[in-house]
Amino acid sequence: MSIERELLELAAKAACMVDYNRDTGSMIWRSKDISNPDSPRWNARYAGKECGTIDDKGYRRILFRFSGGAPFRIRAHRLAWFIANGTLPSGEIDHINQDRADNRLANLRDVPKTINQRNGTRKSSNTSGVPGVVWHKQRGKWCAQAYVDGKHHHLGLFEDITEAEIAARQFRAAHGFTETHGRKL
Repeated sequence: MSIERELLELAAKAACMVDYNRDTGSMIWRSKDISNPDSPRWNARYAGKECGTIDDKGYRRILFRFSGGAPFRIRAHRLAWFIANGTLPSGEIDHINQDRADNRLANLRDVPKTINQRNGTRKSSNTSGVPGVVWHKQRGKWCAQAYVDGKHHHLGLFEDITEAEIAARQFRAAHGFTETHGRKL
């Protein structure tokens, strides 16, 4: 069996165990049928409660244990996409508003990695407060720059940080970056 087919089967099993609310993005454990010998313990401990935990990157991750198999972990946004569309995403799931905990269907889109990177938050190493703008010590000016598809683009040196910010914003807008790219959450 191919890995993709196995993932589809595991996602389908997982989808049967949760209730996904498209409007709020919440995922809640379903009750198990009383014919299942594990149901009293499961229902008392999990049923009606939110699934998963937040991982070190801020995503909700859910662990499923199916009899006879290894544990299956999936991020909630990927499972939400599967439940809503019946297929696993072909690319990455982008949280449009950049809030990794917001799994509302309206906030999720299936995009290639290059597009997802154009909706990123501000890097922690950014000291200017403006995405794509750094201080050039040797020249004593603000340098506007951007990376698109792994290629560095030098946009110019500017006396004023506002001019550098405008140049960086215009370049990003022309290359498909979102309006919220580079904001600090």
